[in-house]
Amino acid sequence: MVQACLDRGLGECWLKRDECIEAMRKQLFKGDGEEHHLGDFVIMPNHVHLLMTPVPGHELEMILKAIKGKAAIDCNQVVGRSGTFWQSESYDHIVRDFEQLAAYREYIARNPDKAGLVLREIASFRADWMDDWLARRT
Repeated sequence: MVQACLDRGLGECWLKRDECIEAMRKQLFKGDGEEHHLGDFVIMPNHVHLLMTPVPGHELEMILKAIKGKAAIDCNQVVGRSGTFWQSESYDHIVRDFEQLAAYREYIARNPDKAGLVLREIASFRADWMDDWLARRT
């Protein structure tokens, strides 16, 4: 139900602006390899789907807080506003096995089509390391 509402593009949809897409993408890649390993993502107009693995010694909650905080500052500046950018609650899932990982990757890849959107190429990313990792384990 929540996802259906998001897919309809309700709200301000600031993440459809090129500058906001670029700001979000920059923050997702910022700690890659140091704090987290970045997996697949898609930046939808009003939310983001993301796979990531925290590096040992780093907590997912803190990584997401940093990413969302800096992206919010940058995007608010782009759109000429201040205040809350993200909803206070994230919709996080723990991937528990290879089948779930494959399903989430498929979901992320197909989400724009499902929502009837054509997104710019920079709004999505497919992590080659995940392809290699999954291929070795199947």
